[in-house]
Amino acid sequence: SMDYASPTDMMHPALVAAIFCIASCVDRPTQHTPNTIVQKYPEPRQFLQEALNILQQGSGNKEPQMINALSPSITACQVLTILTLQQHGVAEYAQAAILCSLAAGMAIDLRLHRQSDSDDPIQVEVKSRLWWNLYVLDKMISSDMGKPGELSLFTSFWWTWSQSSGAES
Repeated sequence: SMDYASPTDMMHPALVAAIFCIASCVDRPTQHTPNTIVQKYPEPRQFLQEALNILQQGSGNKEPQMINALSPSITACQVLTILTLQQHGVAEYAQAAILCSLAAGMAIDLRLHRQSDSDDPIQVEVKSRLWWNLYVLDKMISSDMGKPGELSLFTSFWWTWSQSSGAES
């Protein structure tokens, strides 16, 4: 049975931290009632840093290194996509663009833009949704910043190349 009170048993801790990062922006106490104890909630930046720190540890008990966070995986791509959305939501556009670029590179390396060969319909759906969420986020950030998006450049190149070479898309 799934225990929703303890999500870390069901999903990667970096993904949990990323989800808490975006949720902490939404669920901020706005009113303080006099004569009550007000619990101090962690700032979103703390969850962002925690998610990135966990990714940097990689698999196993390795020494934390940035290169570990850049190893392409569905989980790392999901974490970076959620952190991109959170940074965009708090108007940190430059950081959002960098995180989105990293996630886009991972998505392409993981071939999320291609039809999945998996027999598992859940994995097919996860990969498809991750790709299209990242694609829309990339378009949104590139529009906000007035710069070309990572995925729009890739997909236009891929489309042009595949049409001229007869490659399957």
